[in-house]
Amino acid sequence: MYLAYAAASSTAGVATTIMLLDGELLESLNANLGKSIVFKGGYNQDYSGRSGMPTVMKGTLRIRSGKLTVDRLSIKMP
Repeated sequence: MYLAYAAASSTAGVATTIMLLDGELLESLNANLGKSIVFKGGYNQDYSGRSGMPTVMKGTLRIRSGKLTVDRLSIKMP
Protein backbone atom coordinates (compact mmCIF):
# COMPACT_ATOMS: atom_id res chain seq x y z
CA MET A 1 0.00 0.00 0.00
CA TYR A 2 1.25 3.47 -0.88
CA LEU A 3 0.31 6.81 0.63
CA ALA A 4 1.14 8.85 -2.48
CA TYR A 5 0.26 8.71 -6.17
CA ALA A 6 3.90 9.21 -7.18
CA ALA A 7 5.17 6.27 -5.13
CA ALA A 8 2.47 3.93 -6.43
CA SER A 9 2.92 4.90 -10.08
CA SER A 10 6.73 4.81 -10.04
CA THR A 11 6.80 1.21 -8.76
CA ALA A 12 3.94 0.04 -11.00
CA GLY A 13 4.46 -2.40 -13.84
CA VAL A 14 4.18 -1.48 -17.52
CA ALA A 15 0.36 -1.84 -17.45
CA THR A 16 -1.11 -1.45 -13.96
CA THR A 17 -4.36 -0.52 -12.24
CA ILE A 18 -3.93 1.41 -8.98
CA MET A 19 -6.89 1.48 -6.59
CA LEU A 20 -7.28 4.72 -4.61
CA LEU A 21 -9.16 5.37 -1.38
CA ASP A 22 -12.00 7.86 -1.43
CA GLY A 23 -11.20 11.24 0.08
CA GLU A 24 -8.63 13.96 -0.58
CA LEU A 25 -4.88 13.90 -1.04
CA LEU A 26 -2.71 16.98 -1.48
CA GLU A 27 -0.14 15.97 -4.09
CA SER A 28 1.10 16.87 -7.56
CA LEU A 29 2.19 14.18 -9.99
CA ASN A 30 4.60 14.44 -12.91
CA ALA A 31 4.31 11.20 -14.87
CA ASN A 32 7.23 10.53 -17.18
CA LEU A 33 7.23 6.77 -16.88
CA GLY A 34 6.35 5.40 -20.31
CA LYS A 35 3.72 3.15 -18.70
CA SER A 36 0.00 2.59 -19.05
CA ILE A 37 -1.60 3.24 -15.65
CA VAL A 38 -5.24 3.27 -14.57
CA PHE A 39 -6.15 5.18 -11.39
CA LYS A 40 -9.45 3.80 -10.03
CA GLY A 41 -10.71 6.01 -7.22
CA GLY A 42 -13.43 5.89 -4.62
CA TYR A 43 -12.53 2.72 -2.73
CA ASN A 44 -13.55 2.22 0.89
CA GLN A 45 -10.97 1.69 3.65
CA ASP A 46 -10.54 -2.06 3.15
CA TYR A 47 -10.68 -1.95 -0.68
CA SER A 48 -13.61 -4.38 -0.67
CA GLY A 49 -15.70 -2.06 -2.83
CA ARG A 50 -16.32 1.50 -3.89
CA SER A 51 -17.98 3.93 -1.51
CA GLY A 52 -19.62 6.09 -4.16
CA MET A 53 -17.41 9.06 -3.25
CA PRO A 54 -14.55 10.06 -5.56
CA THR A 55 -10.88 10.34 -4.84
CA VAL A 56 -9.85 14.00 -5.02
CA MET A 57 -6.29 14.95 -5.93
CA LYS A 58 -5.54 18.51 -4.88
CA GLY A 59 -2.56 19.49 -6.99
CA THR A 60 -1.38 19.34 -10.58
CA LEU A 61 -1.05 16.43 -12.96
CA ARG A 62 1.43 16.42 -15.83
CA ILE A 63 1.81 13.44 -18.16
CA ARG A 64 4.99 13.57 -20.23
CA SER A 65 5.09 10.00 -21.50
CA GLY A 66 2.87 6.98 -21.19
CA LYS A 67 -0.89 6.78 -20.77
CA LEU A 68 -3.06 7.56 -17.76
CA THR A 69 -6.72 6.56 -17.50
CA VAL A 70 -8.76 7.78 -14.52
CA ASP A 71 -12.02 6.51 -13.07
CA ARG A 72 -13.67 8.40 -10.16
CA LEU A 73 -10.71 10.72 -9.73
CA SER A 74 -11.18 14.49 -9.54
CA ILE A 75 -8.22 16.83 -9.90
CA LYS A 76 -8.50 20.24 -8.25
CA MET A 77 -6.12 23.10 -7.59
CA PRO A 78 -5.01 23.23 -3.93
